[in-house]
Amino acid sequence: MNLIKPTASRKLIKIKPVDKKVTYLYYNKPITGLSEYKVRSGLYRLKINVGEKKSSHMSDDENEQHADFFWQRAFVGGKYYNQVLDIEYGD
Repeated sequence: MNLIKPTASRKLIKIKPVDKKVTYLYYNKPITGLSEYKVRSGLYRLKINVGEKKSSHMSDDENEQHADFFWQRAFVGGKYYNQVLDIEYGD
């Protein structure tokens, strides 16, 4: 499986969960490529919206194999991301 490596990192000052689906991250320097809110000089806030968990079933009748995929979609800084939670293989 190919993993995507991060292109930037920031030390978090505060993590503030608002509810089950929304979390705010606070940090000192902006992250290029993400839409974030400038709270004040030297403090930025990133909003993360997490969607419902989803699943999908794929099968290969020719080889009699199947797989179940479980993922979750998140909206982070103006962009959508899909996070694979689990893959179950079976015969």
